Amino acid sequence: VPYSPSLGAINPLTIVSHRHHIARPRKVVCAPTMLESTSLVLTYGLDVFLTRVTPAREFDRLNEDFNYVALVGAIVFLVVSTIASSWYSSRKDLEKA
Repeated sequence: VPYSPSLGAINPLTIVSHRHHIARPRKVVCAPTMLESTSLVLTYGLDVFLTRVTPAREFDRLNEDFNYVALVGAIVFLVVSTIASSWYSSRKDLEKA
């Protein structure tokens, strides 16, 4: 018997509409999105229910607390150090010649 974190056979977190009851669903329509590993699921019948489904996490979205300053700082540091090291290397090559 495989491990199940909840009592019973169905984990409520694996059900797309885990908090909502959909009255008399007639059809389920799925569509891909431009985001990686994300789909839209629409169920309609007496009710209409639309949700975004991801397997575990959203991979191509940044958190609200993402440190943009550190990212820009690292890029600027890498560009400046690349230019400086190429200048230093060419200067050393000229001194040897």
